[in-house]
Amino acid sequence: MAETGAQQSSLKQFLASIATIKGDLSNITAPPFVLADKSTTEFPRYWIEHPDLFVAPTHEPSPEKRLLAVLKWFLASLRGQQYAGRSPSDGVKKPLNAFLGEVFVGELGDPGEETRLVSEQVSHHPPVTACYLWNAKHGVRAEGFTRQEITFSGSVNVRQTGHAVLRLDEWEEDYLVPLPDVKVKGILTGGPYPELSGTYRIVSSSGCVAEVDFTGKGVLGLGGQKNHVQAAVYGASNEGEAKKKPLYSAEGNWTESFTFTDSEGKTIETYDVASAPVTECRTAPLDE
Repeated sequence: MAETGAQQSSLKQFLASIATIKGDLSNITAPPFVLADKSTTEFPRYWIEHPDLFVAPTHEPSPEKRLLAVLKWFLASLRGQQYAGRSPSDGVKKPLNAFLGEVFVGELGDPGEETRLVSEQVSHHPPVTACYLWNAKHGVRAEGFTRQEITFSGSVNVRQTGHAVLRLDEWEEDYLVPLPDVKVKGILTGGPYPELSGTYRIVSSSGCVAEVDFTGKGVLGLGGQKNHVQAAVYGASNEGEAKKKPLYSAEGNWTESFTFTDSEGKTIETYDVASAPVTECRTAPLDE
């Protein structure tokens, strides 16, 4: 969303002030127009805004396909997490700082199929948010925590320390899920957007591993593709030094769509995250 002249002036003053600060900026007070309308404790809801994808891994027959389903859930959740459920055209905004002990409780899905979550701000200095997500009917649950360290160097750099562990009760499998670092670009031009960066691994207790590589546009917007992601799934027998070609691959744009292919390069599915319906999170009335 375009900013007014007054907002641009205020933003420049704000950026000039934080440019002089060395270290973590997580708890700074930002101008109202750059703030999201949601607290950091609400953000775990975006892990389960596609509840069908959250429970899908437990219904796959093989560990390799279960990891592929976990990868799909992971990639599909990124857009909501980074934009707080808003359109990318509206730009990215800073979440509200949660107070120590702040709790968010919600649920999604039809009666009998609910996926629930509870998150809490468990530390204020440094800010740490912990969460627990679960679907009792399907025996799928996840728990994790994140600490964000924010610095500024022309772009806002968000280094995430933490992880999530997804558990499939039926298979007694666990998946270690990473939290990618974020670089918010386009701030000086008034069109801020997030770029994920780095290479990460989703590791299954079955021995299967998925490698996920995030890249974006280069310096000054030259080269590269915005919000690009590439991933590969390896079985337990072809990971590490003996790694061969992946069993499955994925490539695309995590804000728009990405395509999954098999080991022969044949398309399995193209998932359009931009048009995929999301499930609203229900919360209890304030008086409850």
